[in-house]
Amino acid sequence: MHPKVKGVGFTGSTNGGMALYRLATQRKEPIPVFAEMGSINPVIVLTICLGTKKGPNGRPNTQGPLCWERGNFAPNPGLILGIKGPSMDNFVTALRF
Repeated sequence: MHPKVKGVGFTGSTNGGMALYRLATQRKEPIPVFAEMGSINPVIVLTICLGTKKGPNGRPNTQGPLCWERGNFAPNPGLILGIKGPSMDNFVTALRF
């Protein structure tokens, strides 16, 4: 709402982005909102890469790069694509934490 703010950038939920948009358009001087909201962010899993790195517990570190400790938490992997087989089965099992 500060008068020196002339635009907003946002990545995240649809509800959060729309709340910012409403605030921006209701100002005395409306400002643009550049938003990426509610994406499902597909992830393509390459079977050859599964299980090649070990986590702190000695198990394959498969879910870590998707779910935590890797930059922005906003890019939620909403769709995972891969080739059916034992490696993918192990990957899916590891994601169930």
